[in-house]
Amino acid sequence: MSPKDIYAGQELAGSDGAGAEPTYFTHNMWIGLNHSYNYQSNAGIEFQSYSPPYARWISTPQGNANAGGTHCTAC
Repeated sequence: MSPKDIYAGQELAGSDGAGAEPTYFTHNMWIGLNHSYNYQSNAGIEFQSYSPPYARWISTPQGNANAGGTHCTAC
């Protein structure tokens, strides 16, 4: 089995007044078929933000150059 979608971020519940402080996801990695850890190397073909909460890349993944990028979610 090999995944084709990854969901990362926060989830809110409630009908009024829900909020979330900014949360940062860094050193984004995935495990290869040979059980090796690999840094995320691109921002994804389809990046979606389901507002709220809002999601964005602070620094986009670029190969292994920046350790998988930094992703932020907030509401």
